[in-house]
Amino acid sequence: MDRQKVIRAAIFIFGIGFVVSAFTFVFAYFTVSVPNPNDFVNTQATVVQYSDGSEIGRYGEQNRTIVPLAQIPLHLREAVMAAEDRNFYNNRAFSVTGIARAIVDNLKTLGRGGGGSTITQQYAKTAFLTPERSIQRKIKELVIAIKLENQFSKDQILENYLNTIYFGRGAYGVETGAQVYFGKSADQLNTAESAVLASILRSPGYYDPNYRKGNEERLLARYKYVLNNLVK
Repeated sequence: MDRQKVIRAAIFIFGIGFVVSAFTFVFAYFTVSVPNPNDFVNTQATVVQYSDGSEIGRYGEQNRTIVPLAQIPLHLREAVMAAEDRNFYNNRAFSVTGIARAIVDNLKTLGRGGGGSTITQQYAKTAFLTPERSIQRKIKELVIAIKLENQFSKDQILENYLNTIYFGRGAYGVETGAQVYFGKSADQLNTAESAVLASILRSPGYYDPNYRKGNEERLLARYKYVLNNLVK
């Protein structure tokens, strides 16, 4: 087969792939609905206390205490954005360059790289989808992320995200994460503690120092990465 035939065949295959992908995306956009965020975020534990205010225990499906964005300190919000999506307030629902970098990263690491997802995408996946890695799930994630950006403000998305993300140790959301890791409320965390919490959320099993030996070094490297992004 000569070179021109190879080029024409490659263009044809690429064209077919593009048309199929475009059709799949359009179909998903008009068929995938966005569930009510409150149905997920408001799933929180019932806290039982003694009369003096001390806690007896937490009962419910998920150990979560929901807090409004205004009660989450700015340096904690910034630490999470520094860790996961520095340009959250300026970008769209998804980042083309971020996805491209993730593809290259995964090719280099044989599938162990990051997902290149924005905070909106992460929230869409965590709140409404399963963690499976598939093209179908990724398309649904992009569609829901786009619809979320059209229906809610950035502050609303960030608030729901911060009340949704999992920190390991059975803790969902920054308030419970702060209590589990530092024994204090999220609004009492300093910048260093906020950076540690933000570092862990990417993969608690990989960064939580109490989970397995060797996590301390990985957490320290991730912590420095978050601090550098905070400076930037």
